[in-house]
Amino acid sequence: MRNPHLARLARKAGLVEKLGSGIQLIFSSCKEAGLQAPVYSEGNDIVKLRLYLEKRQEQESFSAEERLFSLLKMQGEVSIQEAAVILQVSRNTATRTLNRFIAQGRLQRKGKGPAVRYFLV
Repeated sequence: MRNPHLARLARKAGLVEKLGSGIQLIFSSCKEAGLQAPVYSEGNDIVKLRLYLEKRQEQESFSAEERLFSLLKMQGEVSIQEAAVILQVSRNTATRTLNRFIAQGRLQRKGKGPAVRYFLV
C-alpha cells in the first residue's frame, strides 16, 4: 500500500499479513513458474505491474541489477521502496546496494528522508 495511514489501518484490522510482501511474492512466484520477471513501476498517482504469461527463455532471464537499471532508464528515477522490490531485498539491503552504485559513479541521490530518489548519472 502506498498510503502509510491506510497500510497501518489495514495491518491493525488483520487485512494485511505482512507489509511489502505482495510484490516480492509475485516476483518469486513468476521465477518459480519459469515466467519472465514482471515489470514494476510507480508514478505519482499509479502503480503498474506488467506480468508476462509466456515462459522465459534462458537468455531472457535478467539479474536484479539489470531490472533495476532498466526501470531507471524507463522511469528516470527510483525510490528505495521500488529498488527493494525490484532487487527482492530488504529496504536496508537496497539502501546499501544503491549506495554502492553511487560510490561507483553509476547513480546519484537527490532529496532527504522519504523523498530520496535515485537517478542515473
